[in-house]
Amino acid sequence: MIRGPIVPLSREGLWRLVQQRPELLERGLRVVAESLELGGARAGLVDGLMRDASGAAVLVFATDERDAGLPARVLAALAFWRRNAAAMPRALPEGDLRNIGSCRLVIVGTALPADVLATLERLQLQELEIVEVESFKVGGSERLALRSVRGRLAVASGAPIDEAIGAPALELMRAFVALVGKLDPRIRVDGDRFSRRASIDGQPLGECWFAEDRVHVAVDGESPSVVQGDADLRRLGDRIVRRYLAAIGQPVATVRQVTAARDGDAADARGGFDSLRASMSAARLTPDECMALGEGEDAGDPEPEAMAGG
Repeated sequence: MIRGPIVPLSREGLWRLVQQRPELLERGLRVVAESLELGGARAGLVDGLMRDASGAAVLVFATDERDAGLPARVLAALAFWRRNAAAMPRALPEGDLRNIGSCRLVIVGTALPADVLATLERLQLQELEIVEVESFKVGGSERLALRSVRGRLAVASGAPIDEAIGAPALELMRAFVALVGKLDPRIRVDGDRFSRRASIDGQPLGECWFAEDRVHVAVDGESPSVVQGDADLRRLGDRIVRRYLAAIGQPVATVRQVTAARDGDAADARGGFDSLRASMSAARLTPDECMALGEGEDAGDPEPEAMAGG
């Protein structure tokens, strides 16, 4: 679901939406080229060539009810790509294309006619993915809903993390999921093949995604950063906990104080953290995990001993 000004849901407007916010379809997508004539101009244009996070080519077709030639556009572009796949990395060096044996086809449209969908389905193209966009209003504010009609795009949500990103990146992303999962069973985690997003009661906590050969993280309200190892994960853990406490309406505390509240340690939980015990009672972080996360504490936070003595 998308907030903010909505572009016209014409073919041009839909491509502009994809061009400006490719993450709405899938994290890690980026535009390589626009207005491609693949297979000859008579077959029509491909609105854009994109690269996904694994390096695979993605041909995007924006469409509307006037686009009677869509199936022909798709077939012509795919035939061209299959003929020339091996040459495309050299022909388009700026794309840094990999996995050249495959090419994904993504159609973005609004309520595609049943006969067009039937024709596309009869083509039996494994590479084909279809996304429909529809607008609605909430209190006079227009929003967009994206739904996956065919394929594996982000709008379907819940896709497993793609192992094509490599073992080190896969381990870092799984560590992010494990961290938020242990913090509170109410936390919801969703995402696409290259991302995971955590939220609680509709409030975002943070996100982790793979793009440009690196794992990126962003805690809600902060600038994104790159995660490269365990030290970065520990610092991220502290920031996630602070954001979590703010989201559930509790005072922001150090991880050590959170641990004390969870374990019911009255001495270390003084200073207004009695109410925190109830909210953290379901947390599943072990003491060792919380101590490791504590490396991310700010120097200005009060020590439990000082709070106990106060």
